[in-house]
Amino acid sequence: MESEHEFAFNAAYFAIEQGEVGTAERYLKQAIASCQKSMREEQASEADLQSELAPLQTQLAYVYQLQGRDDEAAHLYTTVLKSKPTDEISAIASNNMVAIRKDSDKSDSLKKLKLATNSKDKLVAAQRRILEFNKGLLLVSMGKPDQAREVIKGLQSEVPDSDYVALLESSILFKDKQIKESQELLQKFVKDHPNASNLRLMLSLAQIQLEKGDVQAAIEILEAVPDKIQKAGIVATLVTLYDKLDDIKNAVRVLEEHTQWLDSQKDNNNADSTKFLKQCAAFQLKHGRYREAASAYEKILKKNSKDIDAIPGLIVAYSHYDPKQAQKLSSKLPELEGQGSVDAEQLEKMAVPKDKTEEPKKGDTPQSVQKNKEDKKKRKKKRPQPKDLTKPLDAERWLPLHQRSYFRTKKKRSKGLEKGAQGGVSVGKSVKEEKAEQKNLPEVKQTVAPSSPAPPVKEIKADQKPSAAKKKQKGKKKR
Repeated sequence: MESEHEFAFNAAYFAIEQGEVGTAERYLKQAIASCQKSMREEQASEADLQSELAPLQTQLAYVYQLQGRDDEAAHLYTTVLKSKPTDEISAIASNNMVAIRKDSDKSDSLKKLKLATNSKDKLVAAQRRILEFNKGLLLVSMGKPDQAREVIKGLQSEVPDSDYVALLESSILFKDKQIKESQELLQKFVKDHPNASNLRLMLSLAQIQLEKGDVQAAIEILEAVPDKIQKAGIVATLVTLYDKLDDIKNAVRVLEEHTQWLDSQKDNNNADSTKFLKQCAAFQLKHGRYREAASAYEKILKKNSKDIDAIPGLIVAYSHYDPKQAQKLSSKLPELEGQGSVDAEQLEKMAVPKDKTEEPKKGDTPQSVQKNKEDKKKRKKKRPQPKDLTKPLDAERWLPLHQRSYFRTKKKRSKGLEKGAQGGVSVGKSVKEEKAEQKNLPEVKQTVAPSSPAPPVKEIKADQKPSAAKKKQKGKKKR
């Protein structure tokens, strides 16, 4: 007979296949709690408990990954890998960890994938193909196209018509900056396989168009995706791209189509539906479609009448076309903390609070404290002088200054010194003397001894070697 936690695990797997990720998370948490309880009642060892929990935790981490909660998923995968699970669980956890890491620590990710592919005989065919595809993508991003082509050959021998092969070949071309060839390869595969699910290829084509800067072409590709209205990611991308082109009409159309599809679903009370309705209402409010925004907020409040985000948004939307309803709804807003205890007259009489200053340290004088304060004051940034637009622009402004026609070198002033032997004394007239003669002023000349003075003797400390000795030692050659 199937145990309780195994039944919950199977129910979670079915929910994942149906796209009900929140339901799957609830079943998996229930399965983990039930497993821990039953194993403790049986007084099982810690190793047996971890072995039984490993597949449940791996599946829960996968659910977290689908919800975009990568940190929680990575923590669970790490816990599973530390418990040394079976080869199958280890391969799945390692592959999904690589998907979370993306471009960080590529060498370690490649090592993990190589270890995972060693145990691929215990995996199903779909899992093996995903492992090989991720390994090929990682090799392409690491600049190893030859090894990536070896992976492509393996995939071609197993599944020749798989879109994984086309994606890897296109990635190699795109990495080599052959963007046109990469795009043509994907388009040819989509044309040759019209009945296949080409969602990954079409998303890759849209990405290539966005890399080229052609937003309209990317929109046309995404609009051609089958059942695009049922995929929140594609809907959000289309709305963003239409908004970038200021095509609000089409952006609203996509939002309304997705909202109608959500309303037609039986389980439309989940968190994802509420989150999308909030984003839809905020977008409508931003672009002045207040009645449509109010309608979206009303749908949120039907699901949860105490939603603190929807009530203020609905009041803002009502205030633009129904002020009475907005005033009536404002009574439902929660009161601010301490709102009733504030007296306006008493508040006006209160003194203005002073800024807390740092207490002076021991030994600091009032002058030093004041000096420190002045030093901490920020200097005002000097703003550049406004340009005089009436003057004509310099035609030679792009040339270096020394190459311009009006550039003149500065003449060096002569100091009246003449070259001669070391220790010699100049006997020529100085600049000061020449000026004095020109002005016919009497000038007192100093007499200079004909012999050169002795060089000053530098005092050498006891623990210091002469610099000449150092130079002499440096000049010696080793024999």
